Amino acid sequence: MVMNSPLLTSNTSFMTSNMPLMVMNTSFMIINGLLMTSNALLMVSNASLMTSNSSLMVMNASLMTSNASLMIMNRLVLI
Repeated sequence: MVMNSPLLTSNTSFMTSNMPLMVMNTSFMIINGLLMTSNALLMVSNASLMTSNSSLMVMNASLMTSNASLMIMNRLVLI
């Protein structure tokens, strides 16, 4: 037991010096989780914006079609 005492002392010192690194690792893991959550939320909002953009493009195409038909009707009335 006396021979094992320096190893226990060095192991305790390594564990003590390892504690701040473990705390930093835990904080980095928490920050990584928060960043991943915000990334997922941004991806969801990006998908919704893409959906609304495509619906606006469809509405624009339908308005252009009705505008063209109104222009044709206007020409027919002028004739």
